[in-house]
Amino acid sequence: MRALLSFSVLCAVAACTSEPMGPPLPDAPATVRDQLVDGGVGLAIAPDPAAGTITARQWRGHWEEGALTIAVAGGELALSADRDGALIVDELRVALAPIALPDAVFGEPARLTDLALELAADPAPARATWDGPDVGRATVTATLRLVWSLETQGRVTPLGPVTLRGLPLALDVGGDATHVSAALGVRAEGPVWAWAGLVELRDLTLSLAADPAR
Repeated sequence: MRALLSFSVLCAVAACTSEPMGPPLPDAPATVRDQLVDGGVGLAIAPDPAAGTITARQWRGHWEEGALTIAVAGGELALSADRDGALIVDELRVALAPIALPDAVFGEPARLTDLALELAADPAPARATWDGPDVGRATVTATLRLVWSLETQGRVTPLGPVTLRGLPLALDVGGDATHVSAALGVRAEGPVWAWAGLVELRDLTLSLAADPAR
């Protein structure tokens, strides 16, 4: 009788432990492309004291110009991909360090502050070239908004935001499924901002590097 009871208990335990514990977990993304398709990634843009340049010029009977260095203070970049592997920029915001203007521009020290470059509209997916499942590149056509202020004599005056339309963003992604990284090149040719026909900023270039946010 005791043997029969023990056998019954063992059978009950076996039956309980053999029942499924719920649906199987989905496989983790194995490649960069899988990770982007599966839900995308959020990356932090690295600070860079010499990430780009912008040309400042002043009219004095003729244009006098020079290149100003742009420093990146940081930022955010979110990327994903559709089922065909086309790359999508879901979010982009870049904080720029203040840019000092030549004293001759306003006749006194002045600088551009509160500088940020951000998406003004969601860009369409961009067909990508994949050199294997972990390395891809594409040119994303985007509309960006530049927000900023002008500081003179300790007084800060917000300037109207500038919308930069149809910008080609050169995007490269790499790494692996657990550590996706990206490089983004921004180029805006021609005038970006002008004041009274006497001062002009033009030809913006930026090179950005982004890694997983910590």
